[in-house]
Amino acid sequence: MPVVTDTVSVTVVSPSSTRADALSTVLFIAGSEEGARLVDTYDDTAAYFITTSGEIRTSSRWDELTSAS
Repeated sequence: MPVVTDTVSVTVVSPSSTRADALSTVLFIAGSEEGARLVDTYDDTAAYFITTSGEIRTSSRWDELTSAS
């Protein structure tokens, strides 16, 4: 049975590609709100969500970990 969440896309940034791959699936299923809370438990990982309504949501460290500086 398919899972229904508010997420249509999720991007994960992490120094571990294995972690990013696993988390992208988990975060997609969890949805943007719960997924952002979950990814915030990792100090070196962040996520970017696009919701079904077109809203962009990010985890708390997205800007810090994806800045070009």
